[in-house]
Amino acid sequence: MLGARPGVPLSAAQQHALAERTEGWPAGLRLASLALQADSDPDAFIAAFNGRHRYVREYFVDEVLAPLPAYLRRFLLQTAVLRRLCAPLCDALLGLEAERAGEAGYSGLLLAELARRNLFLIPLDHQDVWYRYLQLFADVLLDQLMAGASAAEVSALHRRAAQWYAAAGEHDEALYHARLDQAAPLTP
Repeated sequence: MLGARPGVPLSAAQQHALAERTEGWPAGLRLASLALQADSDPDAFIAAFNGRHRYVREYFVDEVLAPLPAYLRRFLLQTAVLRRLCAPLCDALLGLEAERAGEAGYSGLLLAELARRNLFLIPLDHQDVWYRYLQLFADVLLDQLMAGASAAEVSALHRRAAQWYAAAGEHDEALYHARLDQAAPLTP
């Protein structure tokens, strides 16, 4: 049983909420448990627990991202703006086009590699077409992107995503990314 402090167990509702925040990721539960030991308000802690928490951020940056080859890190950061991913969308986001229709393309190969490495990529269908990142990981990736890319670069990613979604007839997602493109501050 997870506890906020040694000898003070969390309620079933708190445990459930924490399991939801971590999406059941065992290391995430452990990191949260360690952090909870020093917290006096478990409910507030659980409600605010995300990829910006120091323990989570350090784990992902130092243990997951740092050892990866540069091309995988770059792909992860660039696709961090997406709430869900598929190979053609990622190729469009990166400014690539598949050689032939129906082929996985560059992004398809990278998504398959991320899945093989168990890198916090969650399939959204049984055909392994659509994925999303574990939310804690997505938080870290987006923060890393925002820290290392210019506003214009981030805006361009959202613009490409909006264009792809609009062409695919997914207007809600297109609008979501178009709004984020417009919200990006301009840099000289």
